[in-house]
Amino acid sequence: DSRSPAERAASRELRDQVPTHAKSKHGALAAASKHERFADVVKLEQTKQALIQLGYKARAARRALEEACAHVGTDADIPTIVKAVLDADRNGGANRANSGSDEPEQLIKEAIQALVRLGYPKNAAVAAVRGATEQVDGAADLPALIKEALRLCA
Repeated sequence: DSRSPAERAASRELRDQVPTHAKSKHGALAAASKHERFADVVKLEQTKQALIQLGYKARAARRALEEACAHVGTDADIPTIVKAVLDADRNGGANRANSGSDEPEQLIKEAIQALVRLGYPKNAAVAAVRGATEQVDGAADLPALIKEALRLCA
């Protein structure tokens, strides 16, 4: 199978969630609806994977993703959803695993990697993270640094 793991997981989740009447091949509406639903599921799976790469456990990432989507809507793009998760986490959530490093250079590397994994070009990610380090205080944690860098990317 040449599909990515996110696409395979999204396909399984879609099969489980699409009502039986929508699975029929009758009518363009059912096909369009299925295609839109698949795109939504793929986006949510990619967002969940981005959160996992940021240090969330899979179950915590899914729960945080569901909570964030309840606030920003499922039609929001991946960076918007990730920002919402980071906002919620910063405002009292404890879902994120400890990054294990307080070294400023390590935090910068991890933030750059996170933005690149979210789809930003590396040079844009580097510029945004470097700019973000000037905006946040020296005691900033990884979510705060990524959040500020995402603001600079937008």
